[in-house]
Amino acid sequence: SRIRRVLLVEDNVVNQEVALAMLQDLGVSTVSAWNGEEALERLTTERYEAVLMDCHMPKLDGYVTAARFREWESAHGKERTPIVALTANALSGDAEKCYAAGMDRYLSKPFTPDQLFEVLESFATGIAQAPCGVSAPPPEMPEMPETKTSDVTLDRQVLDRIRALSRPGEPNLLLKVLGLYTSSSAALMDALITAAAVQDVEAMRQAAHALKSASGNVGASAFAVLCGSVEHAAAAGDLGEACLLLDTLREEHKRVLQALDTPDL
Repeated sequence: SRIRRVLLVEDNVVNQEVALAMLQDLGVSTVSAWNGEEALERLTTERYEAVLMDCHMPKLDGYVTAARFREWESAHGKERTPIVALTANALSGDAEKCYAAGMDRYLSKPFTPDQLFEVLESFATGIAQAPCGVSAPPPEMPEMPETKTSDVTLDRQVLDRIRALSRPGEPNLLLKVLGLYTSSSAALMDALITAAAVQDVEAMRQAAHALKSASGNVGASAFAVLCGSVEHAAAAGDLGEACLLLDTLREEHKRVLQALDTPDL
């Protein structure tokens, strides 16, 4: 990539590890931030050629973080830094929300190395950039593949893409990512169950969203779709529907972990 230095803002350990590997493969020097507060601190003290911004983070989400950074740029007369929105919600209206917050591009997770390369190159050629404070017409939302429900527990193509990012002499990236997913997804399942027990639909929504996002990045597509159903029900305040889906979700999670533990991966 002609973009040489970016800030990656991502609070999910699996997603961050995969994105870092993709960026390294593209020859991009990357600084990581785990939340919006840390991102603002870095953005106001250091210069980056682009920012990859997770939209759905607790406390200070990507939308608010981007809007506050744009205000800071304007107040200090700084050159506009391109921001790419990263979200696991490929829903109608999401693109408009991203652009309204001051973001310039949109990538739906899980994204491929080719999609990441294309979006970074769009900034290298000067597309979608405008002087700070000038409203440029928002670019069209990139077309993303539709999420399809599948009976296959794991999409091997997704795992192969991660495997292909491994570098000689370095720790096995796929094993590292799968280890992170195994531990983090178990913790998120526990959080979901606990939230259901105390009838906390917002905590259920957050845990289901995080599970959906990470699961897509390891090829657990069917499980990710189920997580999306729980997230949707919780977001609508339908505790009963969200809890009804939990048993199915737990069984599918077990199948995913069993599939990830097979030696032929």
